Amino acid sequence: MSEDFMQRIHRMTNAANARRDIEFSDELDSNFNFRCNSELKEAFKQLCKANQASTSSVLKRYMLSCIRSSKIV
Repeated sequence: MSEDFMQRIHRMTNAANARRDIEFSDELDSNFNFRCNSELKEAFKQLCKANQASTSSVLKRYMLSCIRSSKIV
């Protein structure tokens, strides 16, 4: 493999590792406001309630998971 290719792979790996290690403040200084289907919202609220979690905490965990894995599922 070429040196340039290996350097690009190394940079990509370092960037992915940096995203996994990033720490976010607990300061809640921003809001999301988006529209969704009322049935979807209610089903999600019920799922969160059944798992004793708030909808906002579940969405925040999902966001962190996406950032750390560099994937949106």
